[in-house]
Amino acid sequence: MAPGLAELGYTDEEFEKKFEEEFEKELELEFGSRKRKAGNGAQEGESDGEDEDGTLAEKRRRNTAASARFRLKKKMKEQRLEAMAKLMTDRAQSLQQRVGDLEAEVGYLRDLVTLRRDQRVSDFIQM
Repeated sequence: MAPGLAELGYTDEEFEKKFEEEFEKELELEFGSRKRKAGNGAQEGESDGEDEDGTLAEKRRRNTAASARFRLKKKMKEQRLEAMAKLMTDRAQSLQQRVGDLEAEVGYLRDLVTLRRDQRVSDFIQM
């Protein structure tokens, strides 16, 4: 039988929390902190042209980082869904095997009951 989250020692909430923590760590390592630092505004000595170019470049940089985070998050979500699908498939196969075993046992017991009934009928007839 394939191990589920409970057999691995996780509740659904713990698994989600651990996944989110690891995901945030990976994002920080990959792209740096997501929090904006105070004081990113234009310096007093900058002209309007430099400020607009700097602002546009900063927007592009943030957009690129956000796009990369989105792609990474999407990929991790896909991997998590694939892992869950594999767990569920393994569990379904194990349950299907259990159903087969129980059906075989029912058939065996049914044959025993039928055999016993036939033996009683033949004993009654011989009397």
